[in-house]
Amino acid sequence: MDNASKALIMAASVLLGLLLLSMMIYVFRAAASIDENYDARQGERELQLFNSKFEVFDKNDNTIMDLITVANLAYSINEDYEYDNAKSVEVIIKANDKYFVIPGNNSQIPSGNSDLKFSRNKILSTGNSYKNISSSSIISIYNLTDSDLETIGISRNPTTDKLSTAKIGKARIKDDSGIPIKDNLGNYVFRDNVTVYKYLFRCTCICDEHQDNGITYHNTTGRVRKVEFEMYENEEWNI
Repeated sequence: MDNASKALIMAASVLLGLLLLSMMIYVFRAAASIDENYDARQGERELQLFNSKFEVFDKNDNTIMDLITVANLAYSINEDYEYDNAKSVEVIIKANDKYFVIPGNNSQIPSGNSDLKFSRNKILSTGNSYKNISSSSIISIYNLTDSDLETIGISRNPTTDKLSTAKIGKARIKDDSGIPIKDNLGNYVFRDNVTVYKYLFRCTCICDEHQDNGITYHNTTGRVRKVEFEMYENEEWNI
């Protein structure tokens, strides 16, 4: 009888130990799964946050000031990641037949005198082909704001205009889709005393025919890889 009782106790102890071990394994796996899911969610949030910094400019009415913001953001990222191919960002701005580029690849940056060192607030001026880096000149991105179009090589009439040329005037009020709003009589609704820029920039594909929009993403990381803009004359200027 005593032996039978001891056997039962031993069996119960083994079963209890197995149950405890199984429970510990379950808890460990559950905790690991929670950590993995948390890391995945964190990674997704960080990716969305990173991309949103550029996607906010995926519109048709960017000003030259907006483009300077984009350029400085790209500079900071490229310098922080030392032009890592999977994390760098290229910015291309087309103004008529002229391209201005913030390279996403360190090998694209021309070597030269120390005073021409490519750094924050610099931009490559590459003539009629953004890929023709070898014949580019390096200027401050603020030259695009302060210099007239003739000085920075943009063909335009009148050439004395600047990309920052603006006036206080009126403009059509638009909905969230950028479509001008009309009143019940079918007339456009205007807002007075606003800053109207003569030249605006749409975020659109200008270099790769297969692209549908002006933002390209890394295939592996999902991060923004390239942002493209094209200048046009603002129709509101003549209102």
